[in-house]
Amino acid sequence: MFKTESELYGGNRMNDNREHEQFTFLYKKYYSELYYFARKVLGSDDVAEDIVQETFLVAYKKLDDLLGSPSPKGWLYKVLRHIMGDNYRKRARLAETIRITEGIDSPTNDAVNIRLELEGTIGKDDLDILIKVYVERYTYKEVSALYGTTVDAAKKRAQRAKAKLRLELEK
Repeated sequence: MFKTESELYGGNRMNDNREHEQFTFLYKKYYSELYYFARKVLGSDDVAEDIVQETFLVAYKKLDDLLGSPSPKGWLYKVLRHIMGDNYRKRARLAETIRITEGIDSPTNDAVNIRLELEGTIGKDDLDILIKVYVERYTYKEVSALYGTTVDAAKKRAQRAKAKLRLELEK
């Protein structure tokens, strides 16, 4: 049997075109407003542009949620604020990684050199957790899955290892 176009593409083509038009309308209507807001908060044209683009990428992936929202503008701002928060946390994590590794005398601050410099300073698993979280950018959820612990336990282990490492580096 032959499949209809709707069966092949997983939906109503006319509806897909309508949703695409609605998305395009919202993009044109709110892009500049979101960009200026992000630029004002972040103080950087490039970062603001990247974050607004990421916002619309999320919006496109969750198009049904966006179009079903009673306030698409509010929905877009909420996504934008979440992405800005994630971006801030990533930058803070990177700054913390740099602070942790400042005292290490190595040509590069990659995970291998950090491991070689710090082995014996703190426990192997704790060092692994620190490297996964702060260097390799694993989430605590991913780390908890790797070590068979809860997310809270993974966070606590990372905090304790970081404190122990600070003490060692201050000596």
